[in-house]
Amino acid sequence: MAVFEAIASVDRGFGRSDVQAAWFGELLPTDGHASGILADSCGLLDVPVTQLENACATGNDAIRHGVLGIASGFCDLVWSWAPTRCARRRRRTRSGTGCR
Repeated sequence: MAVFEAIASVDRGFGRSDVQAAWFGELLPTDGHASGILADSCGLLDVPVTQLENACATGNDAIRHGVLGIASGFCDLVWSWAPTRCARRRRRTRSGTGCR
């Protein structure tokens, strides 16, 4: 799982128990509460995990909230995730070919 790979790849090392808060940016609808599913899957049930949704700025907003959590002195270590992204969709022209 990516969470455990991230923990193992940090030079100074940290454990899951060191995480004090998490922000999860999820734009697309899921079955259930994505932040709750993530918290359960990653063993973060004792950590506040906040789900964010902000159109194409969702990933940026998740990172921003994590940075603000640290900068404010409220947290020393946070996780921010944003697994989805907006993609420019191809639009069909009247003739049915190409993009506008």
